[in-house]
Amino acid sequence: MPFTYDYGKALDELGLVKDNYYMAVYIPPTNKAFVFWVKGRENSGYEILHYGPLPLASSLQCTGYSGNNLTVPATGVLPPANYCSPMPPLPPPPQLMPVPTNTNQSNFMFYFDKADRLFQLRMFIRPSWVRAELQVPPGVEQVEINGYYEGVSKPGGWSRGYLDFAVFPGLTYGFAFGNDAPFGVFTGLDIIYGEYDVDLITDLDVVYNVLTHQLPSAWMVFPVTHVDTTVNNEWVKYYGFTGFTVPAIGMSRGKWETTAKGELPR
Repeated sequence: MPFTYDYGKALDELGLVKDNYYMAVYIPPTNKAFVFWVKGRENSGYEILHYGPLPLASSLQCTGYSGNNLTVPATGVLPPANYCSPMPPLPPPPQLMPVPTNTNQSNFMFYFDKADRLFQLRMFIRPSWVRAELQVPPGVEQVEINGYYEGVSKPGGWSRGYLDFAVFPGLTYGFAFGNDAPFGVFTGLDIIYGEYDVDLITDLDVVYNVLTHQLPSAWMVFPVTHVDTTVNNEWVKYYGFTGFTVPAIGMSRGKWETTAKGELPR
């Protein structure tokens, strides 16, 4: 679990946050975090979703790593030495649920618009060497190396076979997948997820103790290098602010509280 850390046995055997534990979602480019109390899990006992093939529709245009652009030959098949983004990004499998009437949810099955809910997704992609990139929002590359944005089309900016992240309300996420092998591959996707009932914590005593790891909690790093305006606006819409500054080493509690009071939702 490269982006999720456990302080005090807050995670279960699936790598998800246990009921009645705190969860901090850290935003690296802003050095801020949201702290939540996970009251319960809507999908308790049903956390494993066998999604099926990646949502790569037949005839979807891909881009070749060496200029040989190919199209997806059949649903869920990545052509050789090519990369592409699903359009829509991650729709619900038709056999799983009725076609959503919400356009955003029909594009991204984990879309929601409630401040008292939060998703944690762990995506396992097959084959495990397929390049995988998370985009927040869709089309916005999030890995930056010395001022240049990276992704599955480049030597860096992606992982292989695995993504782990939190889903915030009001946001749709995008993905890109790359096959750098000289042969086409049938793909598959399994997802372990938690649909959490949460309360946003604004009590400064609790927030400070979670951010300094003095209370048992899970710590998730939101895998972004910059915050798009769309993302920032949704945080303000649903939470009233953009998070609490994480105290630096050596920063006194009093100085942090002065800063945090100025960040509280209005």
